[in-house]
Amino acid sequence: MSSSHKGWRWPAVCGRAQLRPVVAAGFAAGLVLGCTRVVSPQNQTRSERTAARAATLPIARESVRLTQTAEPDASVPKRAQSANVDGHSDEGPDEPIALSDYAVYASVALTGGLNGVRGVLQLLQDKRLTPAVRNYISGGGYCLGGWAEHPEFCESVDSEPLRPAIVRMSDTNGRAIAVRRMQRELAFLKTAYLYETRKPTYLVAVDLRRGAGGWAPVCTHLAEVEHGKLQWLSAILASDNTRFEITLCESLHAEWRIVPSREGRGREIVFVSASADGIVSLGRYVWQGKSWRLAISTSAGSWDTERTFPDLRQFP
Repeated sequence: MSSSHKGWRWPAVCGRAQLRPVVAAGFAAGLVLGCTRVVSPQNQTRSERTAARAATLPIARESVRLTQTAEPDASVPKRAQSANVDGHSDEGPDEPIALSDYAVYASVALTGGLNGVRGVLQLLQDKRLTPAVRNYISGGGYCLGGWAEHPEFCESVDSEPLRPAIVRMSDTNGRAIAVRRMQRELAFLKTAYLYETRKPTYLVAVDLRRGAGGWAPVCTHLAEVEHGKLQWLSAILASDNTRFEITLCESLHAEWRIVPSREGRGREIVFVSASADGIVSLGRYVWQGKSWRLAISTSAGSWDTERTFPDLRQFP
């Protein structure tokens, strides 16, 4: 089971929506920092301590054009959904979006040694999302059946919907290097360490549960900054060598975890997911030196997060 973070359950893993019939429901496997031994490097170097101060850099006053992340869609053919081979999302709307409408929710310092650039990676959200409002809307339903809680916020949203979250990478002068718009307004930013080195992976989780049922997930996208470039991680499906962008989702019927690699080097990601038509998938992401590779096995049955997570020896 995943731990709670102010009303939000840190996700499980959700890959492409159509790898198997089970995936149509959004297969998930969850990275729960509370129950996975994600090891953080100790003893920051001087350059890291210096760069940490960059996390408080102001946003440059500018408007930018954004790339956009598409929501998992079971109606989209498998290969069409996995078309983002290089880890970049589809292009967003033509009109620029004013960053003055946003506020910084979370920041991660970038260093020349670890990332090839000095600057900051920021998660921006609609400036109306104060800490109290974030807790209020977490979980999907809000401003329903009267506006007893946060009436001013609900009135504002009624006249102008919340803007989607943005991931923004900038240099030490606050100038944008890369910007990506996520699917929904509520998102979270964490850091994990998947390799044997100090190389960080940034986890951007997006809450997709508003207005949906128990199958609706919280989905996590994985990003890394290398050689000064922001890259969204992709994987190769073992069964047909199709490459797709990794999306990790958690719902009531799916959970994922980061676990020690079977080979004893670094980490791997495993997930269990059950579809509405009675198929259970077990999947395993493994780093193979140059790329991530996903193997999946399926069987008839059911699973939900009230049950015990499968033994790691059961994963393909």
